[in-house]
Amino acid sequence: MKPGECINSQIPTDTQREIKNPKTFKDCPPVSKRDIEFALTELQILCNSSHRLINSPSQLGLVVAQFTKSIAELPYKLQKQEKYQQTDWFAAGDNKDCVKVDKDGNGLQRLYKQMLMTFPLASLETAEAIASKYPTITSLMEAYESCKSTQEAESMLKEIPIRRAAGPLSATRKTGPEISKKIFNFFNSVDGNTLL
Repeated sequence: MKPGECINSQIPTDTQREIKNPKTFKDCPPVSKRDIEFALTELQILCNSSHRLINSPSQLGLVVAQFTKSIAELPYKLQKQEKYQQTDWFAAGDNKDCVKVDKDGNGLQRLYKQMLMTFPLASLETAEAIASKYPTITSLMEAYESCKSTQEAESMLKEIPIRRAAGPLSATRKTGPEISKKIFNFFNSVDGNTLL
């Protein structure tokens, strides 16, 4: 091709007419979005590959950024995985949810609240309300032991008020019987297969 020569001049004129005329594709079978997704899913399963449909240039830029970040972090993640494979799973406690407790007992209160927050329906406010009435697990267990019946122990925590925010206009609610029963079953059940 000579300098200044147009690319279209290399294409025969009949082909140029076909490219400009969209009616040349009328003989092709219609392909629905569902057919495309089915074919891509089948390709993903059979060839162990992945796909992503992109509809705009901004989405393409986002995908390029995600892949670049993923490739850049790969050596670090492989090194971290190798480190964790050399230790037991419980010894790998350097994630963001790990609470460190020192020899003086600093961090036990936070660990207790975090443990309470693992129950379904328990939020930070719920954990703080329970911890304000029963500051340690020992005090909670002693309160359970002082109950006269199982029903009384199951409903012991249901009337604890929870403040949703600070200030005079803050609303309060009760912890409720469901979470009270779950916490009781967790601390007092002798069967390890009991469902909470």
